[in-house]
Amino acid sequence: MTSERRCRMYQLLVSIVKAVVGWKFKITVQDAQNIPRYGPVVVVFNHTDFLDIIAIMFAIRHNLTAFLSYTHQRNPFVRLFNLTKCVIFVSRGTKDTEALQNAITLLNEDGWLVVAPEGTRGGDVLSGVQQITRSVAELGRGRYGVAYIVAESSILKDVPILPIGIIGATGGYSRLVKGPFFERIKITVRIGAPFTLDTTSVGDLSDLEARGVKDKLAQIVNAQVMPRIAELIPEDMRGSFA
Repeated sequence: MTSERRCRMYQLLVSIVKAVVGWKFKITVQDAQNIPRYGPVVVVFNHTDFLDIIAIMFAIRHNLTAFLSYTHQRNPFVRLFNLTKCVIFVSRGTKDTEALQNAITLLNEDGWLVVAPEGTRGGDVLSGVQQITRSVAELGRGRYGVAYIVAESSILKDVPILPIGIIGATGGYSRLVKGPFFERIKITVRIGAPFTLDTTSVGDLSDLEARGVKDKLAQIVNAQVMPRIAELIPEDMRGSFA
């Protein structure tokens, strides 16, 4: 499938998802003027629920590619959108060299990458029925991945980072499939100003496994990326970044 056909198919699938389940959501997008017109862009956000990705997809009218755990492979939304190759599956909690390289290649081709810097849902959000009753998930500490991807991609071009704060999605997927049929899920998507990452302090990244490299990259994420996301969400969701 050519990139042009993938683009058309992605937009068609977004339209279908909006038509089928869009009525279940009331998504408010704030400061949409901050969304860049062109890629490459890395979209970072506070991950609280699977619905985060859908909310971002509705808010940003570009073809997006998202990092997702292999645990979501059987999800019907994921299976649908993976037809357009807009999903990069990653093994959570492990070094996934192939996934990182796929992300770098995407950005070098002016793509849009969506990634949760925490590497998982913030605050280890509860699952199942428990998730329905939990109103917020605290922002967790960032991992090294975002800094590594941006640093390696920026060898060829500067890659802006677009921070997004998502409010109201916690427990949303459970409410979507298990909650009252006519309940609307209210989600706010706050778009921050794009910024670039300073990774010069890390030095040589040719060996990601070298002593201290991942720690330095994680420090950069927690010093430069996570506070930008924290600014966009309520104080009770900011965790250690309050």
